[in-house]
Amino acid sequence: MDHKINDFVTVVTGTLEKKKDDASATTVSVAFCSAGVGMVAAAAAATLLVERFNVRALLFTGVAGGLVPTLQVTAVSFCLF
Repeated sequence: MDHKINDFVTVVTGTLEKKKDDASATTVSVAFCSAGVGMVAAAAAATLLVERFNVRALLFTGVAGGLVPTLQVTAVSFCLF
């Protein structure tokens, strides 16, 4: 389901299902949105998801150009809190 927040942000909600070997399944509710560019946009999107959609975990993907000079193109970095 699409939730238009404003002209720039739409949050899409739905479910993911993980099937187990015994044919049972676990269903998890998810919410996706495009945060935009930069730390301010990421912080605003995170706040929106936490406040309006009661999320328990966040996963951000993006480009960290120039973050660390030693990172190679296609390098993957992780941040844990």
